[in-house]
Amino acid sequence: MIKKLLPVIAGAAMALSASGISVFAEDIEIKTDKAETTSDGISCVLAQDKFSAAQITNETSITVKYEGGEDSAESPVKLMLTYWNSESDANGGAGEAATCEVIPSAFGDGEATADYKDLLKGIGSADFSPVMEIAVAANGAEITCKSVTANNAAARDDVKDSTNPVAFDVSAAKDSSNWSQSVSYDFNVFDASRMTTSSKVIVNFECDEEEPESSPVELIIQSWEDPDTPMNDGGNVWAKVAPADFGDGWAVFNYVDMIEAYGSADFSKVSAINVGDTGTSTIKCTGMYITNCKLVGSHVIPEDEETASEGEDASAAEESVAESAPETTTTAAADPAPEETTAASAAESSSSSGSNVIFVVIGVVAGIVLAVAVLFIILGRKSKESYDVESHQFVKKK
Repeated sequence: MIKKLLPVIAGAAMALSASGISVFAEDIEIKTDKAETTSDGISCVLAQDKFSAAQITNETSITVKYEGGEDSAESPVKLMLTYWNSESDANGGAGEAATCEVIPSAFGDGEATADYKDLLKGIGSADFSPVMEIAVAANGAEITCKSVTANNAAARDDVKDSTNPVAFDVSAAKDSSNWSQSVSYDFNVFDASRMTTSSKVIVNFECDEEEPESSPVELIIQSWEDPDTPMNDGGNVWAKVAPADFGDGWAVFNYVDMIEAYGSADFSKVSAINVGDTGTSTIKCTGMYITNCKLVGSHVIPEDEETASEGEDASAAEESVAESAPETTTTAAADPAPEETTAASAAESSSSSGSNVIFVVIGVVAGIVLAVAVLFIILGRKSKESYDVESHQFVKKK
């Protein structure tokens, strides 16, 4: 009897454990309330803190709900993947940003889905770690993105050790001269502790000086959080970093040089990263990227700033940068800081309840296994005993 029963119960357990959802998978719905209507551009950008390309598995598909494009012969929406091409010789061999298109193979009734094969076809590789931005764009028709769902994506905790490049929004960059700053990003935009020993900061810029003998740009690692470093001056740090290499319109900064300038490898209290000029010419930042960044950093917002940050507007954050900067840079640092491309998306998201279902499934399977074990013990015991009618008890067989 036991032999007949075990395969049935084991099969049921296996079916439940594989009932349409992976133990490590979840559906992530991303709201796009601020998406734009467009016929030839980007409708919305997905924030990496909500969904990262590192969460793509061979079971993942991305579904876009949209308005418009009713008469399109192919999907009226497409995905634009911006990635870091490390094989390029640009920027002194450090690589450059590149973009590829993903056309969903299934569409209709205001919904388009790009499956894993579509994603592979678009980027040409099963390695999605170089992807730093995913955007929804129009594909020959006027559309408005309404929502995006990443189906069967890996849970974020399961890929927290992955690394990916980060692109920054430089649309608000300004001309910088006399040791001021062209762009500034505080810890709300980018947590510097996400950087690793393999990270490089690549800055692209315009300069009014042709073929400068020395670098016209510098990186400034700033803190107003009283960090534990010998560079601490009254609770503040203003650490200037020279590029390891530079050329016509580009400069590359190494992680080890940032540590040396800051005085510590602990970047958990870095308050802002700035790009400024070195006083020799006027520059303007036209691009900024950081390679090999962890998905999650360790920056802790100070208690006195945590409460204020919940309701503060951009001007309050700018004042914090300005107050801790040297006098020669106060005016420049007070300008609004541009947002990181990956965080400046129009998307706000929430994960689905798929993870709760996972625990239910695991609980059911565990219950079945326990029941089988108990049944096996009971039946095994009874098979060695017989029932005595007179004593009304089981007795050992002779």
